[in-house]
Amino acid sequence: MRATWRKQPSEQGLMRIGQSPRGAILKVGGEDVGRVYARFISMHNYSGWYWVARGEGVPLRNSGSEDGGIYDEIDDAKAACKAYVLKCLSKNEKA
Repeated sequence: MRATWRKQPSEQGLMRIGQSPRGAILKVGGEDVGRVYARFISMHNYSGWYWVARGEGVPLRNSGSEDGGIYDEIDDAKAACKAYVLKCLSKNEKA
């Protein structure tokens, strides 16, 4: 099972002027199963990163609504998301 990350696409046109930090998309077997987003406190101020995972065999989970679910670095959020997704998918393979 191969899990790969891609950066979210850039905004186009005038939207690019106010573009926020781009997150990342986790794909497993060609299907989007996780995303990492910047957590905003105002228009251009953000206070960390959170992740959301959902897909076939992956129950919905939003780390932004959990205690300790906000990460200072995007790499930490990506690692936590990937670990959760692979754990859920490995359970489904065994069943």
